[in-house]
Amino acid sequence: QRIKNLGEAQRISMKTNEGLWVKDRQRFINIREVFPNQSLANLWVYELDNQHKLKQAIYAEKAVFLGNKWMLTNVKRSTISKEQVETVKSEYENWTRLIEPELFRVIIAQPEQMSAAMLKKYIEYLDNNKLDTSKYELALWMRLATPLSCLVMILLTVPFVFLYARMEGIGQRVFIGTIAGIIVYLLNRTVGNITLVYGLPSILGAFAPLLLFAMLGGFLLLRSMSLKSLQS
Repeated sequence: QRIKNLGEAQRISMKTNEGLWVKDRQRFINIREVFPNQSLANLWVYELDNQHKLKQAIYAEKAVFLGNKWMLTNVKRSTISKEQVETVKSEYENWTRLIEPELFRVIIAQPEQMSAAMLKKYIEYLDNNKLDTSKYELALWMRLATPLSCLVMILLTVPFVFLYARMEGIGQRVFIGTIAGIIVYLLNRTVGNITLVYGLPSILGAFAPLLLFAMLGGFLLLRSMSLKSLQS
């Protein structure tokens, strides 16, 4: 995502601890959070004069693009002069220029790239505004199910150790394990998309395939152990 940002827009840079930076003429804009519905949170705008000296520092809690303008909320504007720093607060401000909405194509964070904490926060935002949260709930449950999926994959792999231990080449075992992994991945994605299409609970899309493969792995493990005991 960072490489994409730098490659498609030279005025954008990403820093892990400082969020997103955008240069717009004599302004430098620092955005800590970018949401897919063309809204921003926790942003600073630094305006420089012709001598490249800081003349204004503006903080806004939120910025939402509505029609052809940006609406900023909880704004704190600090104007800097040689004599003093004057700070003015306002609940709302309308800006015709902040960043081009087209830049969201580059800087947008997809659900799969968002952290669990950010997903949770954005789900709360959508829910408070009575918007659809299913896509992001699925991504959150998928994120929480990741550690469990590793355990399920291990459980699914163990029977192959018993069943195919006498195979002469390791390549065959690697191939079978790879196919099994691909099947798990594809089924997991397919079930997740089905829950979105048919409006099923998102938790079902994240955990139902894992439960299915856990049962299959347990069955294969018991079967392989029984076969091994019969052979011995």
